[in-house]
Amino acid sequence: MQQGKRTHTGRRIVASILSLLLAVTAFELALPQAALNVYAATEKSESNTALGVSNISNPTPGAGGWSYVYYGRYGGSAMKYRVLDKASNDFGGYTMLLDCDSTITNHRYHPQQETVSWTGCELKDWLNGNNFYGNFINTDFFARQEQAAIASSRKESGAGGDGGGWEGQLRYAPLRGEHIFLLDAKEATRSSYGYAGSSDADHTRKKSGSSDVWWLRSEAEQTIGSAGGQAGHVKNDGGLSRDYGRNENYGISPAFNIDLESVIFSSVISGTAGEKGAEYKLTIKDKGMSAAVTSGQEVTRSGDTITVPYTVTDVTNRVSVLITDGEFTLGASSLPNIKYYGALTTDGGNIEISGTGTFTLPEDFDDSWKVYILAEKTSGDDKLTDYASVPVEISVPDEVEYTITCSADGNGIASASTTTATEGTEVTLTATPKSGYAFKEWQVVSGGVTITDNKFTMPAGNVEVKAIFEALPPSTYSVTM
Repeated sequence: MQQGKRTHTGRRIVASILSLLLAVTAFELALPQAALNVYAATEKSESNTALGVSNISNPTPGAGGWSYVYYGRYGGSAMKYRVLDKASNDFGGYTMLLDCDSTITNHRYHPQQETVSWTGCELKDWLNGNNFYGNFINTDFFARQEQAAIASSRKESGAGGDGGGWEGQLRYAPLRGEHIFLLDAKEATRSSYGYAGSSDADHTRKKSGSSDVWWLRSEAEQTIGSAGGQAGHVKNDGGLSRDYGRNENYGISPAFNIDLESVIFSSVISGTAGEKGAEYKLTIKDKGMSAAVTSGQEVTRSGDTITVPYTVTDVTNRVSVLITDGEFTLGASSLPNIKYYGALTTDGGNIEISGTGTFTLPEDFDDSWKVYILAEKTSGDDKLTDYASVPVEISVPDEVEYTITCSADGNGIASASTTTATEGTEVTLTATPKSGYAFKEWQVVSGGVTITDNKFTMPAGNVEVKAIFEALPPSTYSVTM
């Protein structure tokens, strides 16, 4: 009886633990989560994809005309950014400067009415802390790979190309290592960024979203009296103004720089590449991903079909081949053109950690071109970022020329359309009998080919064939008496 009691008690304990685990799981599932909007993915290829950001255009000076990049999420939706400068050197690195196309939420600049700089304001901490960039748990903002690609921005003073801001009213606010920031008045009046050069009302600075009024990081020029604690903002007519940071919950339009050494591809998903209004998704570097030719194995070639034994990381859902007309270096200011970009063809379409895949060389393939493989984690969504390993160059074997030897049995002449050929080439044979003989058949001496209608396909090896002839029957004549 005692043993039975202990067993019964043990079962109750196990049942209680299971119930608790189920309750915890149910609680986690019940936590409010933003619904994710999903958009069908366009298959990436050389027709819609370029290296780095080479297919993205800069704005129309002073008149908008932006290209757009989707990057990260907020509230379950992909975030759309204006490309202000696709290749900037103003922020302590070689970067692409993005500014959100809309305001994402409202927030005060700082809680107290006091003389406060951008460096010490609450809004800067909000943008770079757990509420936005610094949240490494909730991927509803930025995935870890996206976070890693956002550069630390440093800009102590206005750059030479910056606008005049709002002279006498707002002063420049330095950047000292922030990942996410707000535009300064000088940047919001920079013509090359697509914004009007004047601080007056203008349509280029109008934004929608959580609010049509949005904060700048600039502080008020005067630091005493009624101007104490004021910060710059853009009004709903696009003009620049200032207000007390503690009183107003204006819109937030995040801006940041992406390190161009992290951008592998940009793929156009809407519009025409290189033209204003086009929208793009990025493929960025994931340091945790890798691709290589499997150790101890070699890339092989059969005609234009290339077989690649590969080894990749287990998060990969696509092994891609990239062919360029020059050497590709991440973050280089000058990038080669993509001649071919596509997924390796694998058995059943499955990607194994170690496997084999094939691809076909372009018809105009040139031996001077570079061939790379890379592992990719595609999102399956046009508006979400893809991730990939750094492309690794592979060697494609040269085409091998094999010999064709033709002989005859002494009763005619045999020849081939060529004496050498690469694998897959169609070869035509010709047999010419001498007088009194007719061609009978081709005899395959070596090479194992099948000859049909005097033609065969060249294998990966030498071929020898022999023409066999037979004597014609003697002529007969009829005599009429």
